[in-house]
Amino acid sequence: MKAKVPYERPSRSSLSADEQVRLEIQSFLAALKSYPDRAAKESDITFEQHLYALVSARQAVPRRRT
Repeated sequence: MKAKVPYERPSRSSLSADEQVRLEIQSFLAALKSYPDRAAKESDITFEQHLYALVSARQAVPRRRT
């Protein structure tokens, strides 16, 4: 059995609850869309690992509000 990567909710105290939920939904939908391609390349990656990698990448590159 593969070890699960824990999902830690990002701390975004500066965002409203609605904004936090929207960002989480966007991350999840992006992961759903991109997972099949990544799974084809890396057959041992789980969806949870893929999602966690996307969430981590988004946190590393802050986006500016316009």
